[in-house]
Amino acid sequence: MQLDQVIIAFKAGDPRSQAIAQDCARQLEASGTHVLLGPSGPKDNPFPVFLASATRPIDLALVFGGDGTVLATARHVSQEGIPILAVNIGGHLGFLTQPADSFMPTEVTWERLRNDQYAVEQRMMLAAGLYEGSRENRDLCGGPYFALNDLCLKPATPDRMPVCVLEMEVDGEIVDQYRGDGLIVSTPTGSTCYTAAASGPIVHPGMEAIAITPICAMSLSSRPIVIPPRSRISLWPLGEAERNIKLWTDGAFGTSVWPGQRIDIVMADQPAQFIILQENYSFYRTLREKLQWAGTIVHFNNNHRN
Repeated sequence: MQLDQVIIAFKAGDPRSQAIAQDCARQLEASGTHVLLGPSGPKDNPFPVFLASATRPIDLALVFGGDGTVLATARHVSQEGIPILAVNIGGHLGFLTQPADSFMPTEVTWERLRNDQYAVEQRMMLAAGLYEGSRENRDLCGGPYFALNDLCLKPATPDRMPVCVLEMEVDGEIVDQYRGDGLIVSTPTGSTCYTAAASGPIVHPGMEAIAITPICAMSLSSRPIVIPPRSRISLWPLGEAERNIKLWTDGAFGTSVWPGQRIDIVMADQPAQFIILQENYSFYRTLREKLQWAGTIVHFNNNHRN
């Protein structure tokens, strides 16, 4: 990998991640790398400026923070084909990040990157568009909105908790009308996040698939479903004309959707690319440790396995 131009994003408001990011920027600049450095958070979005000001191709996005910082990075840089090296500094679960000890010492990491001594994991992303009128209308009036974890449609009313009704088509065929608190459309990466909390399926991130999970559906027959990755999902809000819903992308606000409009969701053209430095990385170990499954907190001797 060339390290001619690198993005370094750190978790906004976190002094430790900022200090490490600044130290890495100094090291890379000393070796001739052009660095684009800035905070990322709910009120800080440096990526449009980074991408617009880049004078040559960006080789790497280096991220210090938790999963939220990584998700914001992926939404902005993945469609440009920029690989991401995410290091868990100040995060909580850290499903998407490398542990800090695999990144230190940094001088060794720069050498590994320049000598291509790492793995690249590709994770599918979703793209959504806002459309007016019938399904035949493919003129985009909002978006595209990208998500690495999930796209969520929920009612938007400040002074009450309304129920929303969403009609879903997949590849032009009506599947169901969901009545409840909303709907989550998730990638395999996002299946361990909001989808898991809503009792949806956990899907291995090595797969390409789309999981659709109702949120507190008012019908016991409304169940989660996993569909092929190249399906086209169309979602219409139904009901009162003055009642709208909101589209959330990885937990960040995307747009409002009104009756008469629809959201179409497809697999994004480009996957997110993550640099893996751990030599013994295991998704199943990550599940055991992050979700505290019984394999990590209860230990029995299994003499039958050997």
